[in-house]
Amino acid sequence: MTRNITEEELERMAAKELLKEAEIRENWAKVEGPSAYKVRRIARTNQVFLRQTVKNVVRSNLRMEKKT
Repeated sequence: MTRNITEEELERMAAKELLKEAEIRENWAKVEGPSAYKVRRIARTNQVFLRQTVKNVVRSNLRMEKKT
């Protein structure tokens, strides 16, 4: 069941989210200083570790299938 959202409701919801995020950053700025307002970058995935882990899991699963 979809609900029709009016343009005003959508703007109000967006403003509410922006204010909530600003309040979070303001509180964090009290602790961390001005750098709290910078957008945080997500750390990059360790591709080698991920690849080795997946490969080892697949190998382990194949061994377990052969045992049964």
